[in-house]
Amino acid sequence: MQDAPHILVISMASSMERRTLQAYQLQRLGLSFEFMDATTAGDIPDEEMKRLQRRWARRLRDTEVSCALSHRKAWGIVAKAPRPMLVIEDDVILSTDIATVLTAAATLSDVDCVNLETFGAPKTLGRPRALAQAGYTVAEVFRDSAGAAAYLLWPQGAQKLLTSLSMMLPLADAAINLAPNLRKLQIEPAAAIQVSILNKSEPISHPVRRSLIATSRKTKERPPLAEWLGYKIRRVRVSAIVLTQNIRSLGRSRRIIVDYADTNNALALLKEAFPELTNPPT
Repeated sequence: MQDAPHILVISMASSMERRTLQAYQLQRLGLSFEFMDATTAGDIPDEEMKRLQRRWARRLRDTEVSCALSHRKAWGIVAKAPRPMLVIEDDVILSTDIATVLTAAATLSDVDCVNLETFGAPKTLGRPRALAQAGYTVAEVFRDSAGAAAYLLWPQGAQKLLTSLSMMLPLADAAINLAPNLRKLQIEPAAAIQVSILNKSEPISHPVRRSLIATSRKTKERPPLAEWLGYKIRRVRVSAIVLTQNIRSLGRSRRIIVDYADTNNALALLKEAFPELTNPPT
């Protein structure tokens, strides 16, 4: 049996607490990993940032541009790899049996990407089938609305992501969910969850719980007409893709919120990694 796939952790070089969390977690799980320095807003010249912020269906925050480019950087690495890699963001908690899940998922055929996380939002999925030797199931993803913090990506899938939705800069989750030819599966129950999502049901009093994207504000400035028309055209294109997904799912799908497999362990891991962490009183 092959070892579990190598893990690529997207993380800002300055995010020492998050890197501490991932090193503690992944070493404890006995998994092979490396940190990839995320792109930051400071890495992008002002004029280039302004151009990139206008390449989606709305004006993007500078942190959203940085996040999208960071995932594209990761896809470039996976595209050159000999086998699938797990791409994670640095605030993800993995289930204790993740090595078994990854090893089993890596044997799947006719797939480009397997989503391991839950974002607490409904997904439109096909019928589940057993994931060999893992105690989990996988199901085709017809439509997903959010989440790109933990996904097993094959080299050919990475190449598809790099070339799909050309002339746009979608957020990473939108790119994965809207790529027309990307063969996607979802793990059930979810084997990964972001601390910021866990915090919604299990309040956590530690800075690691905060979403870094949400720290920058959306602009309230009304866009010029040409820019506004560009957003509208992209929204039409996105709506057409979503319509196709909905039609494909008719009669063979279910709409569910995927549960996380290991909440108690996630909380225990955080408290071990950060002894000062406490749950706020209720």
